[in-house]
Amino acid sequence: MVFRLIALLFIVVIALLVCVAYGSLVEYGSSVTPIVRLLELQLGSYYRPSFHGFLCFPSNLGSEFTDFYDYWPEDNGKVLTASVIAGNYTMAYEAFNFLYSARAYGYMMPARFVQVVLHSFNGYYGNNIIAAGGCPLGLGVELFGFNYVTSIESVNGISGCGYRIVQGDESYLILFGSRAEVVLGNFNYFLIKPLNGSLLIVVFKPPAPLAYAYLSNLSLVRRLVGFGMLRGGVAGVVSFTSSAPFGNTALFILGNISEVELNSSGLVIKANGNVRVYVAGVTVDYGSVPYVMYGLLLGKYPSDTDVSTPASFGYIALGSVLLGLRTHNGTVLSFARGFINFWLPIVEREVNNGVFYPRSVSTFLIAALLLEPNNTSIRQLALSYVKSPVTLSSVEGGATGYGLTAWLINVLNSMGYGLSGIMRKYYQAQLNAFNRFRSMESPPLPIDYTIPYKAGEDLFGWLEAGLPYNDTGIALPLLNIIFNDIVSPWSNPPPFYVFFNYANTEGVPAILESIALWQARMLNSTGLMINRWRYLNVTGLSIMDNGSLTVVSVKARLMPPNGIVAHLEFYIPFNPLNVSVYVNGRPIEHYLNQSMYMSTQYYLTYMPQMPSGWFLNKTTHMLYIQYIPTPTELFNYSMVSINIVILKPYTASLTWVSSSHPSKLSLTINAWVIVALMLVVLLLVIILILRRRI
Repeated sequence: MVFRLIALLFIVVIALLVCVAYGSLVEYGSSVTPIVRLLELQLGSYYRPSFHGFLCFPSNLGSEFTDFYDYWPEDNGKVLTASVIAGNYTMAYEAFNFLYSARAYGYMMPARFVQVVLHSFNGYYGNNIIAAGGCPLGLGVELFGFNYVTSIESVNGISGCGYRIVQGDESYLILFGSRAEVVLGNFNYFLIKPLNGSLLIVVFKPPAPLAYAYLSNLSLVRRLVGFGMLRGGVAGVVSFTSSAPFGNTALFILGNISEVELNSSGLVIKANGNVRVYVAGVTVDYGSVPYVMYGLLLGKYPSDTDVSTPASFGYIALGSVLLGLRTHNGTVLSFARGFINFWLPIVEREVNNGVFYPRSVSTFLIAALLLEPNNTSIRQLALSYVKSPVTLSSVEGGATGYGLTAWLINVLNSMGYGLSGIMRKYYQAQLNAFNRFRSMESPPLPIDYTIPYKAGEDLFGWLEAGLPYNDTGIALPLLNIIFNDIVSPWSNPPPFYVFFNYANTEGVPAILESIALWQARMLNSTGLMINRWRYLNVTGLSIMDNGSLTVVSVKARLMPPNGIVAHLEFYIPFNPLNVSVYVNGRPIEHYLNQSMYMSTQYYLTYMPQMPSGWFLNKTTHMLYIQYIPTPTELFNYSMVSINIVILKPYTASLTWVSSSHPSKLSLTINAWVIVALMLVVLLLVIILILRRRI
């Protein structure tokens, strides 16, 4: 009986040890660094349950004002992608549900849904900019719009309005800008009604380089280039105001059109009766023009949507595929397959014509290959895309294309295609982009990397392409741009703005996915993560581990004039036995409490009096290091060497971290778990022996 009581007590003790060990396992597996958590909170604050989507730029102006950004399907695709990478499936399904509901308008989808307040002036309705300008919308011409018109001439001789109408010979000439620099604003539609059923003549300036005329069944009647005329009835005309597929305004004109002419005066449209004019922005590409026109002719676009197409449609495909593969959700996978099958002929036409938006095509083809890896047609299309010299030259002007296309190359390489030479070309092209700005010591800001979220998209692609977390050529320069743009929480409400510049549903997902994936790769390789750094241009990062000791070495350059204090923050998922921190070979102090670690903004207005130091929060596992350089060091861009020596408890660990591939469970097996399991086995053996003796 005594033996049985002892055995029972021993089992309880062992069970408690196992529970404690498992509890630490779960806590460690679900750990999220503070910066990732803040980014998730910031992005989550943009979600609007009433609209079932993420608002691009939250507005504090109130319901009586118009927020012209509103809900973008492509941005919800970016939120979806980032949420899956970060493992936040609640937010991922919120973004997916918005996209799934937008499917009601077809897989083309409007570029955005706009909530608008229409204003009136003297009984005529227009948008709020027109109304504010005090322009009477008379002479039988009605204007409906859901954004704004910029650089406008006059209405019936009154200056400052959207168009000028000249009456003569029972016709009406509408001039949308009489100077080359005058342009229509983004995302409007106009319903133009002539008086007394007379002939309507509409002239669009400046001259368009080309125009397409369509019948109501979407048959292309003619493509007009430079100069040309078409007589006879057509249902719609589309025209671009420049020869580039993106970065220009596209016009869609619908009505009973009797004549279309392209000449030095502009695009001239003659019609009997009403003409509806849609002005679309930069998100319409040549490949999707027929589908947009078809959607307009069928009335698929509601009055509160942008008639253009999602520019980064590839992110919608990518996010849907990643979510479907991770969760094995048939509805998500069916949506992803339908979306890809719809866009595939558009992408194929764009690639064959050498006219495309790189980050859209790269992400789209990655999604298609992940969903259908054995589809030879998709493989051949992807190969022709990455091998084409046009692709590399295209991404050089839009820097995010480097990493995302490198990821596509890596996917193809994993399928047995030898593309290492092409990968080296992309890597070198990225280095060349950085080298052109090496004179800027801290940090390098090449091309459009002055917009940090584009650095985030680029880093995301390179990491998925297999780039090491501490690569000095590309990864660290991109991280410098990202981390040195992130401000302290609560410093710029509302409500957090941990990421400040372009802190919308396009910018925050790129930062979230790149940091989350980079930290995961670092944790997988080293057993710890950097949360962030601030006012350091990091040029080297190495971590050595011999089982009981981890030595971290960070080499960086100081960043005047704001770098009065430099910050470096680590997440250490275990409780170290001892920590020592050295800067330039000299030990720095251990702070008595975390409050001695002050925010950077504090030092911008107050010269610090306390010395450099560090603090380890054992509850949050965060190690905070701050270095206060001398003015001479700071303004000479001096190099700083930071070394951290961490004495670890004995552990045997195995860590899996999810990325774009099908997810695996995070798992850490420490020494306590192993000992507990061995004791349980031993106890069972003893109990069996005792039973036999009894």
